[in-house]
Amino acid sequence: MKSWICFLLLLLIHSLEGASQAYLAYTKEHVELTDSHFVATKSIPKGEAMYILPHKTHHGLHLHNGYYWAVHVRTHHEGFVPAHLVKVEDEIPFNMEGTVSSSKSSDIQNPVVEIKNSTKHAMRIKVGEEEHEIEPHKTKTLHLKKGKYYYRVSMPELDHYYAVEVLDEYKLYTWDFYVHEEPVE
Repeated sequence: MKSWICFLLLLLIHSLEGASQAYLAYTKEHVELTDSHFVATKSIPKGEAMYILPHKTHHGLHLHNGYYWAVHVRTHHEGFVPAHLVKVEDEIPFNMEGTVSSSKSSDIQNPVVEIKNSTKHAMRIKVGEEEHEIEPHKTKTLHLKKGKYYYRVSMPELDHYYAVEVLDEYKLYTWDFYVHEEPVE
């Protein structure tokens, strides 16, 4: 059976704003991921898959001093990678359309997001600058400030999911992630 990812997000939002684009790339040779001070943080071999992502306020495939912001697909390590050492292959779908939604009013001023991992896999989610790991069939609650949040969800052996949400005050949001499996014919 081949697994493919089908994430269902259950949340109510007042608006869904434009999103940045992510790309799939491969290393042309051995590269070093670096932090913002260009200090090496992870060694990546030739031929490895990388996700090229927007960095903070960058939108689209933007360079930062000749570097892309990237995530190594296999290890989930993040950092800057020299643009000339990766080959960008494909755009990765980014959720820019409305989602199936539900939410509740809340007595708490800042938005609260309940993230449910309804899968049999451990899941990583990065919301804004914070990364969280959620075990199978567990829920994690985040208390955030109102605003626009880019987020990325990843699980072993499955494609990453990217989206952007605008979170409003006095709202409780529920995001429920699951994997849909279908037999291969």
